[in-house]
Amino acid sequence: MLSHELSLPGELERYSARFELALPSPAALKRMINEVAREWSSANPGKRVRADTTAVDMLVKNLAGLPILDARRLVRNAIFLDGAITQEDIPAVMQAKYRLLENDGALTFEYDTARFSDLGGMKHLKAWLERRAVSFGTTPPPGLEAPKGIMLLGVQGCGKSLAAKSVAGSFGVPLLRLDFGALYNKYHGETERNLRDACALLKSWHLVYSG
Repeated sequence: MLSHELSLPGELERYSARFELALPSPAALKRMINEVAREWSSANPGKRVRADTTAVDMLVKNLAGLPILDARRLVRNAIFLDGAITQEDIPAVMQAKYRLLENDGALTFEYDTARFSDLGGMKHLKAWLERRAVSFGTTPPPGLEAPKGIMLLGVQGCGKSLAAKSVAGSFGVPLLRLDFGALYNKYHGETERNLRDACALLKSWHLVYSG
């Protein structure tokens, strides 16, 4: 039985086993892109999809965390639009990916980011982040483990949200907001499960989030 949510009677639960399909690997995503490119070439005899290695690698990286069917739909839209895979396609693919994410309810993408110059005060935080910008970036140096993150704690209106936007905008990484109110569920264990699912999704997408 396949379902986004499966509830079995207690009499059957003990005889059942559950498993979740793994997300596609980068190699699987690249094979899928090649399949879609061949599909476009078959529909347009004598023509081949225009693509460069950098754009394809960026596309594979930005599709991380999506099920294969969702990833195929985004790739097909990008290729069939103009018969090419270019770096100009990446922002549109990312926005479509974020819209899929926002259907989850607890996570929303923040389109408007900022820069450190927009943030008043917090000079120690800015200095700390600037020294560690390389390790926090999307491509940390080989052998250097990426930091786990930072927590900002303060009264309402002190600039925590703007600081998060500044970090995302300065480092050029996506920013998502996790709504803890949307995580709550009246049934026992469901709130915890919603939080685990949201964190697992963020981890699979390698994203920065603000709560």
